[in-house]
Amino acid sequence: MPEPVGLQELNERLSAYIEFKSPEEGKAIIGGLQRLPGGSSREMYRFHLRRQSTGGEESTARALILRKDPPGQGLVAASERRAEFGVIRALRGTDVPVPDVFWLEEDAAHLGAPFFVLAEITGCETNGALFSKLPYSAVRNSIAESKWSILGKLARLDPETLGLTSLLPVTAPEECWQRELAFWETMVENNRLGPQPITSATIRYLRRHPLPPPHRLSIVHGDYRTGNFLFGSDGKVHGVLDWEMAHLGDPLEDLAYSLSRQWALGDMTLRGNLAPLEIAIAQWERASGMVVDQEALRWWRLFSTVKCQGLWASGAAGWRSGLTPDMVMVMAAWSCGATHEREALELMDHL
Repeated sequence: MPEPVGLQELNERLSAYIEFKSPEEGKAIIGGLQRLPGGSSREMYRFHLRRQSTGGEESTARALILRKDPPGQGLVAASERRAEFGVIRALRGTDVPVPDVFWLEEDAAHLGAPFFVLAEITGCETNGALFSKLPYSAVRNSIAESKWSILGKLARLDPETLGLTSLLPVTAPEECWQRELAFWETMVENNRLGPQPITSATIRYLRRHPLPPPHRLSIVHGDYRTGNFLFGSDGKVHGVLDWEMAHLGDPLEDLAYSLSRQWALGDMTLRGNLAPLEIAIAQWERASGMVVDQEALRWWRLFSTVKCQGLWASGAAGWRSGLTPDMVMVMAAWSCGATHEREALELMDHL
C-alpha cells in the first residue's frame, strides 16, 4: 500500500500536476486545500486554484474538488473512477445538474493514488438535517419536487445518445435485476462479519419473485439519496454528486433506493426527510413519464436493503483487515444494518 500523502506535499504535487496538464495557463497556485469529511468511497479535498501568467498577472480563483482513491478499501470496492468521470461529463448540459469536470488521472505516481478534479458548486448544502430548519424548512416541498423530478428526468435520458453504452456495461433489460442481485449478494457474502439471516431470507424472497423487464434501460445513479445532492435556500437542487456506482439498469432501482428508511433521518413519514412516500413517487412519475409498478417498486425497495448491507459489510471488512483506518466504516455496519433488517421484514410483511 502506498504511503499516505500529507496536505503540504499534496498541495505541491497537485500544483505540479495541473501545470503539467495545462502549461499554457501559467503557474498553478493552490490555496485553502483541506480534506472534507465523508467520502466513504474516495477521499475528497476542497481547494482554490489561481493561474499566474509569466507577467505576474493572476486569474480569478476557481473553487475545485479533488476526488482521490483511498489508500485502502472504501464502501464500494468495485467503484470505477473512469466511469464516474465519464458519466458526469456526459450529463453536462442535460436536465440533471452536475459539476464541470477537468482532469482524470489513473497514474498513481502523481498524487499517490488515481484521482480526478471537478468544479465545486458553491453556496449549497448537502446535510439533510437542515430540511427541518430555516431557511430550508420554508422550501422543503420545493426541494423534494426538485430532487425526485431530477431523478425522473435522469430516467428519461437515452444512454446511447449520451455515449454511455460504450462506457458502461450493457445488460439485457430482463437481466438487470439478476445482475444487481448477484453482485450485492456476493458483496454481502464475501464481507459479512457474521451470520445475516434476515438478509439471506430477503435474497431468497427476491429470487422467488422475479421482475418483469423495465420500461426502458436507463442511467442509474446507484446512490441517489439525501446527502448526495446539493440544495439551496431557493428550494432547488443545484448538483447531483457521487456517481461512482452509476450503471445502466432499471430506473426503479434508483427510485426505490431514494425511498429507503435509512435516509429518513428519524422521521419515517418523510422519505429523505423531505416528502411522504406517495408524493415522492408521484413527483418521479410526472418527471419520468412512467407509471410505477408498485410490486416492482416493492421488489427494488427490498433489494435496496440487501445492497446497503453489502455496502456496510464491504466498508467494515476493509476496516477489520486494516485496509482503511476510518471507524465510520465499521460503525455504519453496526448502526445501519439493523435499520435495513427492519425495513426488509416490513416489506416482506413479517412485522
